[in-house]
Amino acid sequence: MSKSFQDFEEKFGGRVFVIFSVRTGHKKDIVNKEVIREIENEIERLRQIQ
Repeated sequence: MSKSFQDFEEKFGGRVFVIFSVRTGHKKDIVNKEVIREIENEIERLRQIQ
């Protein structure tokens, strides 16, 4: 996976994130919730370089 992530980052200039989730009944819950903030930060960074 890391090679394909690196290829993506080099080609498109954005980071790749992995979201881990677990099923609780009929709902999925994100385990690594800190990734949400990291994604928000990356979106903002990409907006600034356009």
